[in-house]
Amino acid sequence: GQRPRVRLAYISTDLGDHPVGHQAWFHHHHSHLFDVVLLALSHDDNSEWWQRTKAMVPKGNFHELGKLGKDISAAALAQLTNQLGVHILVTLNGWTSGHQLDMFALRPAPLQVEYMGSHDSTGATFMQLFVSDRVASPP
Repeated sequence: GQRPRVRLAYISTDLGDHPVGHQAWFHHHHSHLFDVVLLALSHDDNSEWWQRTKAMVPKGNFHELGKLGKDISAAALAQLTNQLGVHILVTLNGWTSGHQLDMFALRPAPLQVEYMGSHDSTGATFMQLFVSDRVASPP
C-alpha cells in the first residue's frame, strides 16, 4: 500500500519580501513523501515574493495567520498546528523578531526544528533539532 506522507510545516514571519522569503525552496520537497504546509505569521506584503512562496505549496496549505500575540495567540497557534496534523514543525525565525518559542514550548508537533532564522541554537529543550553548517555555526 501507499505510505502516508509526512506533514512538514514551516513557520515564519518572513515569507514575503525578506531574505528568508527570497530563498524560498518549499517546492523542492518530494511531494510523494512530504505534504508541505506554510504558516505565515505576517500579512500579505503585496510583494512578488509572497505570491511566489504561496504558490510553492498545494492550495489550502498556506495559512496567513497575522502577528503572533496580536492576531493569533501562542495557544491558538499550537492548537492549529496540532489540528493540521503536523509531524515536523520548523521555525525559520529562531530567536529573531517574531519568534514563536512560547508556542513551541507547548510542543504542538512531535518533532520541532530550528532552521535559518539565527546562526545559533536557542538552547531550548523543547526543540529537538538545530539545522546549520560549519560556515554559519563554526565549531
